[in-house]
Amino acid sequence: MNQNKSNCHSDYGKSVCFSPDGNTLVSGSNDGSFLLWDVQKGQQKAKLDGHNVTVSSVCFFPNGNISLQQ
Repeated sequence: MNQNKSNCHSDYGKSVCFSPDGNTLVSGSNDGSFLLWDVQKGQQKAKLDGHNVTVSSVCFFPNGNISLQQ
């Protein structure tokens, strides 16, 4: 994936999960952020940060909602 490193995780990843339709990947990191990726394009769709602790587990529910655990 060709991404600007400032938009990526600043610490190592802890968990990844594919969406039910296989088109989106979510990744969680020790830096407290999670990223959404477009699988087909190989591009980052969004970065959501602001958690003050590690995002240790990420998962999609069958309806497409995302579950995060710290």
